[in-house]
Amino acid sequence: MKERSHALTMARASAGAQERARLAREIHDGVAQDLAGLGYRLDDLATAPGLASDARGEIREIRMALSESLNHLRRSIFDLRNLEIDFLVEVRDLLNEIESEGIEVSFECDAMITNLNATTARHLHAIAIEALSNAVHHAKATRLEFTFANREDFFEMTIEDNGIGNVEAKTFSYGLATMSERAELIGAKCTIGSPESGGTIIRVESIRQ
Repeated sequence: MKERSHALTMARASAGAQERARLAREIHDGVAQDLAGLGYRLDDLATAPGLASDARGEIREIRMALSESLNHLRRSIFDLRNLEIDFLVEVRDLLNEIESEGIEVSFECDAMITNLNATTARHLHAIAIEALSNAVHHAKATRLEFTFANREDFFEMTIEDNGIGNVEAKTFSYGLATMSERAELIGAKCTIGSPESGGTIIRVESIRQ
């Protein structure tokens, strides 16, 4: 009886995972691609000759809002299929897109151990997306540096930018609190600071027990 109950539980879990993966694919191939396409059209429109400066500025604001919405959508997609995706690949892909918008990026990964559990990967991914979004859309950064190191008993993720560095700004507060909460959920510590040279450094580190 116990074996039958366990088999039923596993079957339900498998079906749920398959459905989440299907939904993630549909959202990625549908809405996400449509939003990305709109973003490219806005980019073209913002650089059109003869466009009034105020109209150009408004279009760029809309583009930034669209990019932020797309980042949140990607986070939802990741949550749906987190068992299938390496969050580092997701972050690297996002950095590549940010770089295509003219922002200098750096990606460094020193992962000796790659078997992060799904929960840890999901929260690290969400923290990274939030930090990168803040840096680009609020801090107006022109350079981003992402580093990740992972060992058997320790991992550290660092995101550094050269933006305005005002970590107390209201536009940041909710996102910063959420990042700290997510770090705590995986037994990690999130520290945020503004070095004298300017910008912001966000570091998430944990010593595994």
